[in-house]
Amino acid sequence: MSEVEYRLARAGDREGVIKLWRGLIEFYGDSFRHYGSRTDMDILRNSFEKLLADERSRIIIAACEEEIIGTVTLLKQYSSWTGSYYGRIEDVFVAPEWRRQGIGESLLNFTYKIAEEENLSRLELHVLADNREAKGLYEKCNLVDNGSLVYTYMLEGSS
Repeated sequence: MSEVEYRLARAGDREGVIKLWRGLIEFYGDSFRHYGSRTDMDILRNSFEKLLADERSRIIIAACEEEIIGTVTLLKQYSSWTGSYYGRIEDVFVAPEWRRQGIGESLLNFTYKIAEEENLSRLELHVLADNREAKGLYEKCNLVDNGSLVYTYMLEGSS
């Protein structure tokens, strides 16, 4: 197997990251329909550009021979409870043909390194209760299920 590189995304990585994001959207299917049906390639391209330009976000990738094979998005948030910044992890996805090779674990470990460099106090992520594969990865990477639930309220005009 060729060597996998873990790094922050660059502008030229856009289409590879978007391809993985589309795979993530397809994976979730009906589970996230409450976000609406507007997610198209233009929205994903715009999202990539906004995240890349925002100093509070990091798109982290795994690449092998110029192919983007995994991604994680790290969003910096401020906590009024602790008076510190923490990170929210989103968009964890490894291309199906690259799974079970340690890519997801290495992506998360690289994310932890970035979070430490940016002095974040903690990391959080949401996962569907029945996504056993993801939960297994997260537990392997020392993320702890804190028993919280996520509630959503969609504002008018958001779909």
